[in-house]
Amino acid sequence: MAAVPLPMVLMDALQRAASQDPATMQPAVAELEALQAQPGFPVALQELFINVEVPTVVRQLAVLYFKNGLNRFWHRMSDSALPEQDRAAIRTRMQTAINEPEESVAVQLGVVFGQMARFDVPRHWPDLLPWLLTTAQQSQQPLQQRRCLAFAYRVVKAMASRRLPSQQRVFQEVAESSFRFLLDFWKTQLQAAVQASQNLQSMEQLKAASIQFESARTVLKTLRQLLVFGFKRFHENEAARELLFMSTQAIPMLLGLRKAVHNALSDVVDKTITLLGKLMLDAHARQPLSFAHFLRPILTLVCQQLAEGSSSDATQHERLVIVFMNLLVNVVQCSDYFPFAASRGSKVKLNLSGSTDAGDPEKVAAHAEVSGFFTPELITQLFQLLITRYLPLGSDDIEQWDASPEEFVFEETGDSWKFAVRPASEHLFKAMATAYKPVMCALVVQYIQETMAPPTDAASLVVKDAVYQAVGLCAYDLYDSIDFDSWFMETLLPQLLTPQPALRIVRRRILWLVGHWVSVRLAVESRLHLYRAIAMILSPPEDPSVPPEDLVIRITAAQTLALAIEDFDFRADDFAPFLEAIMVSVFRLLCDVRECDSKIKVLNVASSLINRYHNKIQSYTYNFVQYLPQLWVQAEPHNLLRCAIVRLMTRLVEALGPSAAALQEFLLPVIREGIDLTRESYVFLLEDALDLWHAIIKECVELTPPLLDLFCAMGPLLERGDDSVRVCVAIVDSYLLLSPVEFLQRFASDIVNICSNLVSTVPLTGLTVLCQTMDKMLVMFPGPAVEMLNPVLTQAIAGVLNVMPENGGVAAVYNTLLARLMVVSPAHFSLLLQQASQQARDDLVPFFWDQWLDRFDKLSSAKHRKLGAMGLAAVLCVPECCRYLLSRHVVTTMSVFAGALFEFHVRDGTFHPVDFLVLLCSDAIHGKDDDNCNDSAGTLENAEGLRKRQLASRDVVFVTSTRDFLATQLKALEAAMGPQAYQEMLKEVPPPLLNQLQPLFG
Repeated sequence: MAAVPLPMVLMDALQRAASQDPATMQPAVAELEALQAQPGFPVALQELFINVEVPTVVRQLAVLYFKNGLNRFWHRMSDSALPEQDRAAIRTRMQTAINEPEESVAVQLGVVFGQMARFDVPRHWPDLLPWLLTTAQQSQQPLQQRRCLAFAYRVVKAMASRRLPSQQRVFQEVAESSFRFLLDFWKTQLQAAVQASQNLQSMEQLKAASIQFESARTVLKTLRQLLVFGFKRFHENEAARELLFMSTQAIPMLLGLRKAVHNALSDVVDKTITLLGKLMLDAHARQPLSFAHFLRPILTLVCQQLAEGSSSDATQHERLVIVFMNLLVNVVQCSDYFPFAASRGSKVKLNLSGSTDAGDPEKVAAHAEVSGFFTPELITQLFQLLITRYLPLGSDDIEQWDASPEEFVFEETGDSWKFAVRPASEHLFKAMATAYKPVMCALVVQYIQETMAPPTDAASLVVKDAVYQAVGLCAYDLYDSIDFDSWFMETLLPQLLTPQPALRIVRRRILWLVGHWVSVRLAVESRLHLYRAIAMILSPPEDPSVPPEDLVIRITAAQTLALAIEDFDFRADDFAPFLEAIMVSVFRLLCDVRECDSKIKVLNVASSLINRYHNKIQSYTYNFVQYLPQLWVQAEPHNLLRCAIVRLMTRLVEALGPSAAALQEFLLPVIREGIDLTRESYVFLLEDALDLWHAIIKECVELTPPLLDLFCAMGPLLERGDDSVRVCVAIVDSYLLLSPVEFLQRFASDIVNICSNLVSTVPLTGLTVLCQTMDKMLVMFPGPAVEMLNPVLTQAIAGVLNVMPENGGVAAVYNTLLARLMVVSPAHFSLLLQQASQQARDDLVPFFWDQWLDRFDKLSSAKHRKLGAMGLAAVLCVPECCRYLLSRHVVTTMSVFAGALFEFHVRDGTFHPVDFLVLLCSDAIHGKDDDNCNDSAGTLENAEGLRKRQLASRDVVFVTSTRDFLATQLKALEAAMGPQAYQEMLKEVPPPLLNQLQPLFG
């Protein structure tokens, strides 16, 4: 029986893969995956999608599979690369695609052309772009012309994205050779489109005009790529200059045409207008100095269109207004245009004489052009435009406020200034306020004075709203121009406390304004009045007949409250009288809002309050504790909301302390869900769930069975090896502190495996926490822990021997861990070092001590330096170590001891018998906290802090004097060596160093 040709097999599989029935589709998809490995697979796919007689759905899937696999089989270095003969055949057949009737297939074919051009143009397919452009110009078939232009655009766009210098030079040659041709073609197409759009008498003519505009727009998109990426200095190319000058004429012409054409053409005309604006925007962003040669005509056009767009009877093209506003922002923020004066946050170049450096002559000329254009009169006109037209709320905004208040509050977020008029206006206002601070600030102050009178109508309300918004947008620039505290107390606060529905716009803006000024200038007295006002706004009215406060104002008040709480100058004592009422009101607001974004914001406000007050807020958290389980269930499809819930849970656990154990029945399933790597939601919840897990363990006073069982989920988390490893290791550390015996009885082998797997792979921050955990184990159970951690300690010795010099931080962590082993069991340390030498078949003892002593200064904390000195002293009584240290490094060893004596016993030039680390940590253990002891003793803020202090009371570093320990070890060394040999060894020590060691010999 003859074998079925591969194209037929593929057609059958593709037809089944297009089925809506999963039982039919899934086996077909698996079959297609297997067929991709067969020779001739790409060729067979092309035979299918090129053949117009094949069903469209099959052709669509075939071209998608071809496109998705192109990088694999077209790349010449790939294992699946096609032979050159097949490549040539595919390229030849692709030329028939210019007659493709199906739009969906044609779109994917354009992408295929682009991907192939990235690999083959110009070396293997030099005539691709010229052929497409020539065919488009000569073709009399509209469909064929459209396809050629679309494919040419995809080819140019793909070539423009290449970044190797040689590839960029090729693209520059393409731009030089084809730009004039395309520009002339675009002018012809645009003229034909404009003519076709006039005197439309039938649907056929309307369709033809639309197609003509689309063709012209496709050519313009290609010109945009060539202009932006194809010239080093596009102002030096005659055709490029002509395009930019033509753009300034085409935009007004098309805007006028847009008013007269049929509604069916308005969309494509809008897109063409927007594309011309984006061409200018991209040209400036890519080459601002070349763009400077066209600044005056383009900026004149920009200002004219902003002014025309602001008139009530004008047909405003919003997308063009947004593009032009962003262009103005880029111009006034461009550092190349301001070589003499630096804007805020940038640097000013100074020459050796101290005067400002004029810099590049081109930049000087550009600066003169910009300065000559942005006169005080023009700045004033732009200011007035923004204040009176673009910043004020419109009727649509008020309607949205009434219909959907929560969407109104959170509509303008992120990079919305790229897509919406009002955010773009705000962005432009801030940029101009920074670039032209004296003029803009004077205008703001003037408008503040003009709007001091009470508003009389809706128009005056929205203007006042816009002025207040301007004050908030340039708060930092107005710092020296406005006495904000006086203005707040005398004007803003009375308006804010006037609960008239007609003033809701102004009241909401005042709250927003104060939120922007709270971190700039707001006196303590003003803050108290602000807290009182926010408490009144958030609280329900005492009279039931009085309607509740507007929801938009309440949400804005909560946002302002969050900014005030997070401010550096926030004083908890000043806010304390309002805490209870505001916590109750914040909870009410959380229950009242319905949108996910609103609940997230309110939850963050509650988190900030709890974070500020910790355990002082316990009595006000009952409502949240009762409501969060219900909200967690409701938020199941909203992962970001669940993240906010988990963060608030973490703050609640930290505030409730040991009493948070009562919440474990709810919290542990939440953690389990958040760390479950089989769920899609773990991507959002993992980090916050780990923080919650860690907070619960730190606040517990006993290890419950469910909490112990939860640790079974730790293994997969540590295997991921990402940034969460540090938190995971910290959780292990907290388990060990909470209940070491019970924890190790169940998970000892797991802990050893965790340490062994991570010690050589985890980043430095995670390694530090990991070694601290092992250090605690060696302090808690010196004998058993040494045996249990033997594999990890062996790896630490290997780390000291093999770590690269530039990884000093890693070496210091290893040194600290091994210093603990030297103190706990110097004999076992020596044994491990001998075993390492035996495995390497070389004496590694000299090299180890060379490395260890050379990196001793890398030990950054006082605890680690003391531990290192004690460990070095402890191994002097081990013959294998003593022999080498005293023969090669006796001076270095004694220098380490002298440094330890000076650091821990000498204060104000006087020697004290008890070192300061023992004194400080003794105070900390007994409740007198000190930051120098936090590394091990912790703080009294939570139960884990107490456990750390208890552990510190058993640590030799914190309970043994440095002098006593070193003196004891040196006496043992003298007894082992004999008095005569000991004195001979001391003779090698320089007398000044020996004098510093006298406290050890007394």
